[in-house]
Amino acid sequence: MRVVLSIYLLASLCLRGFSFPVKIGHLERNTRRLTVHIAIPVSTIAPVPNQIPDNYIVQFDTTADMAAHIKQLQSFINGYKSCSKLNNTITEQTNEDFIKYYVGTFDGRALQFISASKGVVGVERSAIIELDLVTDDTNDTGEADDSQAVTNSTLSRRSRNGAPWNLQRITQNGPVTEGSRSLKPPFKKPNSATTLDWTYNLKDSADGQGVVVYVLDTGVQANHPELSPRVLSVASPYIIPGVGGTQVASVVVGETAGVIDGAQIVPIKVQTVKTVKSGKPKPGDMTSATVLDGITAATNHYIQQRGGRGPAVINISVDLEKNGILEDAVEATTGYSKGYSCCNWSVILSFFRITQLDEASEAAGNKGKNMCNDMLKDVGQITVGSTNIKDKKSSFSNFGECVDVYGPGSSILAAKLSSNKLEAVDGTSFAAPHVAGMIAAILSTGVRMTPAQMKAKIISDARGTVVDMSKYPNSNNRLFMFDPSMRSATQSSDSDSA
Repeated sequence: MRVVLSIYLLASLCLRGFSFPVKIGHLERNTRRLTVHIAIPVSTIAPVPNQIPDNYIVQFDTTADMAAHIKQLQSFINGYKSCSKLNNTITEQTNEDFIKYYVGTFDGRALQFISASKGVVGVERSAIIELDLVTDDTNDTGEADDSQAVTNSTLSRRSRNGAPWNLQRITQNGPVTEGSRSLKPPFKKPNSATTLDWTYNLKDSADGQGVVVYVLDTGVQANHPELSPRVLSVASPYIIPGVGGTQVASVVVGETAGVIDGAQIVPIKVQTVKTVKSGKPKPGDMTSATVLDGITAATNHYIQQRGGRGPAVINISVDLEKNGILEDAVEATTGYSKGYSCCNWSVILSFFRITQLDEASEAAGNKGKNMCNDMLKDVGQITVGSTNIKDKKSSFSNFGECVDVYGPGSSILAAKLSSNKLEAVDGTSFAAPHVAGMIAAILSTGVRMTPAQMKAKIISDARGTVVDMSKYPNSNNRLFMFDPSMRSATQSSDSDSA
């Protein structure tokens, strides 16, 4: 009788499935009660774009024992795995003072057990994050972007001449003025977006010395002439070279293309050059979990290698969707609302932020629409949109009330991977590192600010005006630039005109 009863109970559980109370995500939704041993309100998992089937990130209370919980979870999974259609597996776990989480593949029963467990504070679907690459911006500039590599100038940033247009734009109040078109292609018109005919007016003392910039991207080519020797070596796989990361890093600290040339880059590889649009991730794909891992890696590097001291910035040129755990990770490291500040750095987003690091910037994304309802909530990061040489919003750039500032992102000259040349690139991913470089420049002058203070300064110094923004609802027209005190004394009165 006992044997028959045991088989019957096992069959019932396999067919009907456990119905523990489920509390998933950071949204509170009351739904029907399920009757088992306990009946309490159930929260459903909100779908996310490009979600990975049955893959989840579980956030744990930093004061609780996650290791003990995982042992209990594994025991629970082992108890019914013979009738599970899914191989419930924990693929990684992070147990740090500032954040605890694990990632894995779980079926409904495992999720119900996880949700009901003491210490679990959130569960989010893991998703593939697409890398938004823009290859042409003809609607913005009136001409196709340069598909030919531009030979690296022998002139350094300190010479002030031989700079790309975007560097002149962030050190003068008024727009830059293009020269007349050349008569025949493929010759470039003088003073165009893809030439080095411009003048950079940043004062020499604001070169980023003493500041570390963490670049969460595809990895950086450390020996590129634009970047060597300013890339710090970190453990593999974080320094594996990638196209996007090399380009972004060169906009921050490139010898010719960079906002500064004295800071050091720490590359954190979180993505490949191209990701799939849906379905299961391929090896190397960027996911919400890999970005979370990148924030953790940057924070650990700052604490362990720099002793948690000194100015730093995090740049994340990634189009991030809403994710409560990612938001909490940024908050925890910056001390935005919870008071915990490991790093005191700024996070810049084409989309991100962390902290005595000093600030992060995040790219606003390349979908050309108001994405604010889909993006991370404001937890102190600086979110950056893109403009072109005519001070118009780039056609690909997102907009809306969540975009803090706009700046050059179309026809930006950046380091070309595996060469000694520059190439023209487009994207909010290349607007964000301008802000990262600007913050590093400010910090190198001895100024110390909290991330919130630095964000307020970047916004208040954005005296430029993005043209024709009235057509985009609930959007500001702030164009970022250096405060006049950061500019060269030799700057002409013409370049300072409004």
